[in-house]
Amino acid sequence: MVLMSDLSSRNAGLKFLKIKLQGTKANRDGLGAKVQVTTGGLTQTQVYDGQSGYMSQSAFPLYFGLGTAESVNRIEVTWPGGKVQVLEGNLARNSG
Repeated sequence: MVLMSDLSSRNAGLKFLKIKLQGTKANRDGLGAKVQVTTGGLTQTQVYDGQSGYMSQSAFPLYFGLGTAESVNRIEVTWPGGKVQVLEGNLARNSG
């Protein structure tokens, strides 16, 4: 069975943020990092566990749906070692 999404072709104005983590020392893929994205009054959280299916692991980016938001206010990454990295301001977003 193959499942395909045609959401981006049906909705040309699809707004999203795609985040790919990259560590600098150990754990270069950022496995175990927690990412929080704030847009307006909404905060979304995802933990990057690298899992993509049953008994598998892949280095996929994290995707956050942004609805009608034109930009992102804040991105906070809590790395597995405890370090917190924060980006604030009118941050750019991807678009379909």
